[in-house]
Amino acid sequence: VAVRLHQAARPALLLDIGTNGEMILAANGHLYGTATAAGPAFEGAHIECGAPSVPGAIDHAGWDGAACWHTTIGDASPVGICGSGLVDAVAQMLDVGLLNRSGRLLTPDEAERSGHPLPPNLRRRVIAAQKQRAFVLLDGDQTESGEPMLLTQQDIRELQLAKGAIAAGIAVLLKRFGIQADDLAEILLAGAFGNYLDRESAVRIGLIPALPLERIRSVGNAAGLGAQMALLSSAAKQEAAQIARRTEHIALTNDPDFQAIFAE
Repeated sequence: VAVRLHQAARPALLLDIGTNGEMILAANGHLYGTATAAGPAFEGAHIECGAPSVPGAIDHAGWDGAACWHTTIGDASPVGICGSGLVDAVAQMLDVGLLNRSGRLLTPDEAERSGHPLPPNLRRRVIAAQKQRAFVLLDGDQTESGEPMLLTQQDIRELQLAKGAIAAGIAVLLKRFGIQADDLAEILLAGAFGNYLDRESAVRIGLIPALPLERIRSVGNAAGLGAQMALLSSAAKQEAAQIARRTEHIALTNDPDFQAIFAE
């Protein structure tokens, strides 16, 4: 109701990404809906230095040449990294060659052998911590706790699981109804996470299809807005009920393609 998806003239995809990922595909005059259990990585849980969207959570991060930069919610002293910051960091690590395609965190020497020489400021950030490889996102003198903020190999695996569930759900919907990603007129990102998510980073890690960025837009708290519309307008409430009745639910747990696509 809030984004008028049911009136879309061309194929469009609405995503609300969190611990669960809800998605609706509008195509050929029909609406198809499904949901995936992405896990809590997008909300900062099960991440070594993860944080929910609270003041001080790193919401964006990256590297400008050899210099690392970040922003935090409320411009507060860093207390952890939330989902949008995690996606940014991993996308940047892919770009500079610290991660390979499988998600393995490389040593600086391995990165150099693969054609990605690293400046000294990035080389020193790859360390061994808790019996695994880790990347020092922030030094201790930059954080609220005084302890370095790490991004570990396990954190990257947690993000891959969450990303894989969302990406597989999208792929199954598109495949089921004969739609190619390029056929989508737009992708709408709803919810708090979708509102702060950097579109380029989301495409870089394969979370969403690689459409031109102008065809990917955030629509804010669409569920909240739709609820307000239904409370204030009986016509909007009736419209919501009609949309629900005409939406075909796709159960991914029974779909033979889902597990194969998820693993891929």
